[in-house]
Amino acid sequence: MHRDLYNIIVAKQVKRKGPGVHTKIIGLSIVFALGLISLKKKWVDSLGLLSGLIVGGSIVLLGDLEAFLPMMTFYLSGSLATKLKYKRKAQKEAAQPKGGARGWQNVWANGLMPIVFLILWRVLGSERWLFAYVAAISASIADTLSNEVGVLNPTPPRLITRPWVKVDAGTSGGVSLLGFLMAFFAPLLLGLVVRVVGLVRSSPILFSTITGFFGSLVDSIIGAEWQALYMCPKCSKITESRVHRCGTQTKLIKGYNWLTNDLVNLIMSGVTGLLGYVISEMFI
Repeated sequence: MHRDLYNIIVAKQVKRKGPGVHTKIIGLSIVFALGLISLKKKWVDSLGLLSGLIVGGSIVLLGDLEAFLPMMTFYLSGSLATKLKYKRKAQKEAAQPKGGARGWQNVWANGLMPIVFLILWRVLGSERWLFAYVAAISASIADTLSNEVGVLNPTPPRLITRPWVKVDAGTSGGVSLLGFLMAFFAPLLLGLVVRVVGLVRSSPILFSTITGFFGSLVDSIIGAEWQALYMCPKCSKITESRVHRCGTQTKLIKGYNWLTNDLVNLIMSGVTGLLGYVISEMFI
């Protein structure tokens, strides 16, 4: 009996370390097809497409479909949420620019650390890095959906570090009830996908939900306190861009000019991934 159990464990490890070529071809085909659909639907611009192909292809080659499907879940749900009631978001000046098409900066902000964690898993052989990978994506899906759906909240958001202060929809660091709900349920959905594909062995739903919600909080706190915020001298509107939608050069009123939203996302992804590693080491 013990010998049979040993053989099962070894077989599982061999399968994980050496996925078949056919599976990788299928995965790369999905990445390519998804890229074409994304460009047609204007989910990404041309450089965003190229970056997405590199990120998606790297994940397939490093982790096979088991690792790619959670990332695909994040990408599809985030893209659909970005387009959700886009005109209404635009009226609030809370919509993504370029019609919601994501650029290369956003792709790498959410895709770089997951690739790093998969490389560490391959090199070091510890499953803890797979937990870090899941945690990083959980944070990204929680943050993206809480932002894109949260801006539709019927009441103005409040600053997470000073909840008595109301801010405009889409302001970094602003939180709402609808945003909090999405920050909880979005990583829960991702955890379900991780469980179905069997990427990690223990408590993926609870793990993904906890780390994803934490990552969303980290993003909001950094955004509220240190992310660059500008004001348009012509419209008196607050924005995260150095050039306002009206074409006027904006002035920095808070934070560091180098700390953009994409860099905050990158930091959040890395910090949450490392937290996921620690949690898996201590409790799983």
